[in-house]
Amino acid sequence: MGTNPTRSDSDSDGFDDMQDAFPLNALETVDTDSDGIGDNADADDDNDGVLDALIWSSKIVVSSSNPQISPGSIQFGMVGGSTENYDVGLDVVAPPTPVAPVQLDAYLPTANEYVTRLLSDFRPEAESVTFRFKVRADVNDFSLSWDLFDLPSTFTQAQLKQVVPVSDLVIDMKAESGASFGALANQYYSFELNLSSTVSIHLSPGWNMISIPGIPLKTGSSHVTNS
Repeated sequence: MGTNPTRSDSDSDGFDDMQDAFPLNALETVDTDSDGIGDNADADDDNDGVLDALIWSSKIVVSSSNPQISPGSIQFGMVGGSTENYDVGLDVVAPPTPVAPVQLDAYLPTANEYVTRLLSDFRPEAESVTFRFKVRADVNDFSLSWDLFDLPSTFTQAQLKQVVPVSDLVIDMKAESGASFGALANQYYSFELNLSSTVSIHLSPGWNMISIPGIPLKTGSSHVTNS
């Protein structure tokens, strides 16, 4: 359907059709980067590779011990207007699971019914957040490396925890810049990236009942029960 030849403003948005990049869409007028997506719906309206509402972002590089295998990466961060789940136009979808033997595969899982693998996961602004990602390397060992330079200073704790295979491994990502792991045929490693802020506690004379949000360094039952 074309514009209305009897009206200068077909979608009645206050902009003449000659000045309106979307003359039939009252919600859009400008397309700064000429990508066919109006600026109001475009998460990167100037197409500079930086999300317009980006608060911060960082990435973990996944490298194989075999130099002939190209490294991969996963990106994470916070963006205004994002959600805890998959966000169209913000999060980048990962390719399908490769055929075994898997040389190197890394992705962030999501609970979305149709999109289950992401290369980037952006969340709404918060004082603490947990990102989960998986890595598989059937043949060669692999390493993870990171640079948290762009991480806001309010996140005083940045911990990487190995969840699968079950392990007590917890890495202080501010003290270390990487870690290595052995090849594991037909199984994914699962990791948690936990970011949290310093919490100020104000106590009054007498008994105080407090609840402190945080991430324990050690979570095994033996550390909890001290047995």
